Amino acid sequence: MPSRIDVLAMSFIETIRRVKEHMTGRDALEGGCTLVQLGLLWRISQVGNPTMKDVASFMRAAPPSATGVINGMVKAKLLKRAVDKGDRRSVRLRITPHGTRVLNCGWKMMLARMRKLLGTLSREDQSRLSLILARLSVAFTE
Repeated sequence: MPSRIDVLAMSFIETIRRVKEHMTGRDALEGGCTLVQLGLLWRISQVGNPTMKDVASFMRAAPPSATGVINGMVKAKLLKRAVDKGDRRSVRLRITPHGTRVLNCGWKMMLARMRKLLGTLSREDQSRLSLILARLSVAFTE
């Protein structure tokens, strides 16, 4: 028989899966962007002009896997590759104006979906969830 903490952990994992499913929904995010691509657009917009190695590290993926994702994003005109002026062997990425629009619209869409989802909770449950999420957030940094 699973322990109480095991049951809670399994429930938490299933909830994360369902929230992720809800966030992407049946319809694609703005511009046909995936959740992974949207996360990369956000990260690249925050970092500036990361290298492919930086992106692979952020994705926690091998460089060839990251290259596959980035190739699709370049083809969709979300990102642009540029040779690093300091090291001509290195490629840097930058978000395009189209990528910025997709990022902004995608975040608005995701926020609207979360508002709808969280709106199903009572104010009391929202407050409890807020406290729990804050505690979990602190636990991740420890």
